[in-house]
Parts: sequence; structure tokens; C-alpha cells
Amino acid sequence: MRRLSVLGCITLLSIVAFASTANAQTEEAPVQQEAPPVVQPRFGVRYTTEGGGYQPFSNLEGFLPIFQTPGNNVTFLQGKLFLDDDSRMGGNLLLGHRWYSEKDNRTFGGYISYDQRSTSAKGFSQLGVGFETLGNLDFRVNAYLPLATSEKQIGASATGVIIDPTSRNLFLTGRTNQFQVGLSGVDAEVGTKLAQLGSGDLRGYVGGYYLSGGESREAFGWKTRLEARPTNFLNLGVSLQGDALFDTRAIFTVGLSFPGSGSTAGKSEQGAVLARMGDGVERNPIILVTNETRSVANEPAIDPVTGLALRVPTPIGAAALNPTNLAAAPAGTIFYINDGGTSPNSTGLTYTIPNGVQLISSAGSQSVNTQLGSFALPLSGTGTRPTITGPVAFAGSGTLSGFNITPVGSSNNLAGVSARPFGATQATVNINNNTITNSNRGIDLSAIDSAKLTANVSGNTITGAKDAGIAALASNNGQLNLTVANNTIQNTVYDTSQQTGGIGVRVNATDASKVRLLLTGNTIRNNQSLGVSVVASGTSDTSVIAESNTLTNNNTISGAENPPTPSAFDVAADSGTPKVCLRLNNNTASGNTFSDYSLYNGNLSGATFQVENTLVTNTGNITQQTFNGTSFVPATVARTAIGSTTLINGFSSVASGTCATP
Repeated sequence: MRRLSVLGCITLLSIVAFASTANAQTEEAPVQQEAPPVVQPRFGVRYTTEGGGYQPFSNLEGFLPIFQTPGNNVTFLQGKLFLDDDSRMGGNLLLGHRWYSEKDNRTFGGYISYDQRSTSAKGFSQLGVGFETLGNLDFRVNAYLPLATSEKQIGASATGVIIDPTSRNLFLTGRTNQFQVGLSGVDAEVGTKLAQLGSGDLRGYVGGYYLSGGESREAFGWKTRLEARPTNFLNLGVSLQGDALFDTRAIFTVGLSFPGSGSTAGKSEQGAVLARMGDGVERNPIILVTNETRSVANEPAIDPVTGLALRVPTPIGAAALNPTNLAAAPAGTIFYINDGGTSPNSTGLTYTIPNGVQLISSAGSQSVNTQLGSFALPLSGTGTRPTITGPVAFAGSGTLSGFNITPVGSSNNLAGVSARPFGATQATVNINNNTITNSNRGIDLSAIDSAKLTANVSGNTITGAKDAGIAALASNNGQLNLTVANNTIQNTVYDTSQQTGGIGVRVNATDASKVRLLLTGNTIRNNQSLGVSVVASGTSDTSVIAESNTLTNNNTISGAENPPTPSAFDVAADSGTPKVCLRLNNNTASGNTFSDYSLYNGNLSGATFQVENTLVTNTGNITQQTFNGTSFVPATVARTAIGSTTLINGFSSVASGTCATP
């Protein structure tokens, strides 16, 4: 900084010293008569290093006289098109007029310009105006006025959420907005010729400027610069400037004009002044932009799905939760249970979660989704789950997290947790970190008619269901996107009298429905029938991706489910012309009765069954069987090691990544 300041002082002293010499020489020079120079078009290229408010950039530039009276006046257009180091474009177009005063032997001029610049915030534009007088001593002043909005938001962030003790609304903490701000300003400079340089000259200037923009951001600055034009086609520049906004910066420029372009210089003092009527207008070459961060206080947290403010009723114990007050909660409400008690419900009434409501506890590390991302809720992470003594049903989109679900009385013949949109409804449900016991189906999901259900089931433990730990159905034109991750599904019970049930995860796709299933990181064990069963029929489209699951000790009752030789993981293209795509990747299977994996194509001529080429990554054995309309092939299935198996006719191998994800 100190060296730069010294350089500025030296430049200023040099300007004064050379100005005195230039004036003395001018007074002694004889006046010569010559034809006034004609201003010619000029085109060129220029490179400018980084400056305050802009990146380094290259530009094409042109100067075009449109009306002129040689030796008297000229009206001209000046334009620039530039590309900065971030590959963002911009440019300007300037209309100017200059006239010559023979009495003062100097030119006077003014201009108006339009500037445009693209940035990461899409772009800025500004109006420029200026005045200049050129002669033995030059003076110019420029003003820059942003058009439209002078600031554009480029980002926002927050560090967390708090619960307002009065309103119970959630508010963001550490909230900031990031803006790009186009700066308005004024600059002025004075300068003179310092020395003859080749066929041109060396000029020096000193001046100051003022910048303003954003929230109370303004700065006064100083600048000095040297401009060298040793030839008709080469120009060089170096400037030093400093202010409180951009600190002190050195800026270099180099420009080339196309050969033969530019004005014709005169030999006399008058001719030299007249020749400068073809010089480019000196001004900031680009709109100045700065980044600004602003803190925001007391901004409500907004649910990004519903667009409503998030509200947490007074944290309550489980004893204060009941089906009535839950059903009455408006969208955006977060029911936050902060103890390990039990919700009283001796008759087993259903707890209905309204659309847009979250029912969560402090057991896990709970987070809430806001317009600026997901943040942890205060008081969460105790590890103690409260108990709900009844089934839980979603009436739309919502979240259930951190509870023991144990239906009592006759309600244990229902699903522990269910979501069943129908018609044209779309819903997204999150079911995570719960334990579900003593129910007919642990979790029951369905998308019928033309409904679309996206379900995220993670971190749950489902034990002792009578029918299935997780049961899912898509029918008619419904669409089901189901992610089942990191759950433990165990001990489902097979009904020997009805010969049904006992399945860990059961997914059925019928009619013209679509299913996208992801099973990852689950432990599926000790289920009396199939560990996983996926059955597609009709014209349905089903994609199954199973990765890193552990399947142990399933099928404990032999022949308990169709097929009569069941497996821990069974995928079937049943009747009709369904399309099935299967990826088995890095799964581990052991201790399962008869086989670990089984593939079945029940319509050899009509169904499509694709299997990604990742079978070798799994452990265990596999069976394959098809039905050609009259008989099973092979008639008796045989187990082979999955890592070395060859697909039989009816199953086609496809590349990894073919199957669609939820």
C-alpha cells in the first residue's frame, strides 16, 4: 500500500513538471498552416486487467464518425463488446459530439451512452453521460446512472431455527441475503502531455471519483494514470487507484488498432489538437459491480412444499396428544412431542395427520425443511420415543418421526401407519425413526386411480406384523415412488389357516400403474414367508433397485407363499404384459429356506423382464422360472450361485444404470 501511494505521488509530480515544459515549448512553437485532419473510423481490440468492480476482460471496440466538418466538429458513435474471464459478456454504445475552438485551440465534447453487463445475477444496465475538453491540458468528467434495479439477489443462507416463545412460529437464525449491486458514480480527471514517444506521445492524468450503491455503501477515491501511444496502432496504459470499497489497485491495458485506422495527426500544435477529435472517449469501460451481504432479523421459516409459515405448538408431552387436536392442526404445523410418555387412546382411534403437518418427537436428531434448507430443531436428540396407542394415517403430505406405534384393541387389525391417496391426489410422506409393533401391516401404502405417492421410509423397526411389514400397491394409473432405507423388518407372521402373510416387504403393481422402488441398507430377517416380494401384472411398469440389504432366516415356513418354493427376495412378472427392470447389487443373503433370490416371468411371450448385469456383486443363490402359456420352464427349479448364474430365456441382461430410480 505504501509503495503504491509513493508511486501515485511520483506520477502526480511528473505530470506537473512535464506540463510546465510542455507549456513553455508550446509558447515558442511557430504556428503552421496545414489542412485540417479528417477523423477516420477506428477499430481495434483491447485487454484490461482486473479492476475495482470487474474481472479482467477483452473487448472489441470501434469509433465511427457519422457527421463531420474537418477542422470544426464531428459527431460519432463509439461501441465496445467485451468478454470477461468468467465468460460473461457485455458492451456499450455511445453517441458523442466534439467541436473545435480556434480561439482556445482546444476541443470540447459531450456524450451519452448505454452500458450493459452480464454477471452471475443475470445482468445490469446503466446510462452514462460525460463532458470533456482536450488541448494542452485535458479535463473530463463522467457520470454513471444505473437503469431499472441496481441490485439483484444472488443467494441466501441461515445457520438454524429458533422457536418464538410467544407466537410459536419458527424463525431463521443467522439469516443473510447476498446481493450483487451495480454502482452509480462520478469521476473526473485532469492531465497533459508528458513527453514525445515515437510518433505519438505519453500523457499523464490525476483525478478522483465517487461511488455509491446498495445499503449505505459509498466511497470517495483517487486515481492516477499514464497513457502511452508510441504508434498509430498501439496504445498502452497503467493506472493506480484507491478507495475504501475496492482498496488500492493497479490496472494495466494494452490495445491494438487495425492498421491504417484512426485519425490523421497534424504536425502543428493546432493540427495535433484537431487530430484528437478522433480519440476514444475515456470513461469506466464496464459497469462496476460489488457483492453485498445483508443480515435479516426475524424472518419466518417457510415450508418449501406448502409455502406456509412453519409453526410449532408449545412443546407438549405425549399425554397431551390425542386424535382430536392432531386432526385440527392447520397446514404448516409441527407437532413436536418432547418426552417419552404415552398418548392416551384406550379405544384405538386413528391419529390422522392433516395435509402439510409434521408429527415428530425429540427422540431423534430432528430437522425441519425451510426455504433455505434443513435445520435441526431445538431440544431434539434425546433418544427416548413417546408412544402412540393407535394407528396413524396420512391425509396428504406429511411427516411421522420418532415414535413407538403400538395399536391397541381391534385397531391392531389395521395398518400401524398408512398413506393411501386416490383420485388425482399427489402426496409426499416421510416415515422415519419409528418402531411399529402389534399391527396387521406395519406400513401400508397405495396409489390408486391416477394418484401419485412419494414415500420415504427410513430408520424404522417393524416387528411382528401379521400380513406384511411394509405393504405397497399401485393400481389403475397410479404412480408409486418408494424409498425403503436402513430399516429393520422382522418376524412377520404367516397365517397358516388363510395361507397368507408373513412377508417382510410386499409391493404389487397392477393395471397401467408405475412403480419405482429403492431398497437400500435394510435388514430383513426371520419373516415366516418371503423377505421381499415384488409382483407386476397388467401393463404396469416396475423398476426395482435393491442395494446393500441383508436377508437372513426368511421363509421359515416352507411353501408358505406362491411360488411354492419361496425365496428371501422374489420378483415376478405375472399375468398380462408388465415391464420389469431389476438391479440386485451388493446384497447379502444367508440362512433362508430353499433360495435367497428368485426370478419369475409368467408371460414368456408378452412380459419384459430386464436384469442389470450386477448379479455377481451379491452373495447367496438364485432360482429362475418362466411360464410359456402351457408349462413352466424349467419344470423344477434349481438353485445356482448368484455370482455365477446365467440368465435363461425370458430374462434379458442390461447394463448397470438401466433401471429407473424413485
